[in-house]
Amino acid sequence: MIIVFILALPIVLYILRNKSRAKSTFSSLTVQERRIFSFLQQGLTNKEIADELGVGLSTVKSHVNNIFSKLKVSSRKEVMDYKE
Repeated sequence: MIIVFILALPIVLYILRNKSRAKSTFSSLTVQERRIFSFLQQGLTNKEIADELGVGLSTVKSHVNNIFSKLKVSSRKEVMDYKE
């Protein structure tokens, strides 16, 4: 029984560590990035987001790139599936 516990402990620690990383990753988003993240999850295009926020398209693209980088995702589909 103790051997099973000793073998399972690293796996449990790995899972717990990765869960906390996911939370800290989302928390690293700025307020504006969180707003844009919300729009991305709703399926809005960059142009629609820019119009909604009253900012330039290049500004939205920059924020989207930062969001992708911080959340370690590479597509809008991954953003839509991302759990905070």
